Amino acid sequence: MRRCRATNFFPVTDAQLPEDLPAAAQALGPAVTAMTSAPDALPALLPVGLGDKGGQFNQVYVDTFERIVLANQDIRQVLDQQAERCGR
Repeated sequence: MRRCRATNFFPVTDAQLPEDLPAAAQALGPAVTAMTSAPDALPALLPVGLGDKGGQFNQVYVDTFERIVLANQDIRQVLDQQAERCGR
């Protein structure tokens, strides 16, 4: 449990978590449950095996989030532009 607290990474288990976790960690469980049990949930795999493209993926991911969520740019336009950037 010490490692989980240090990294704020709590694997998916049915184990009882301590009540003195930071507020962010306490909120994470119900949020993940709500997202994964939603009728329109879309399960996705983690981006593993990207090799030397990992950095490019990370940058595209961050840029896309910032443009759509923070800058309120048009979703379709941002996704199309980022797809071009990735060579799709």
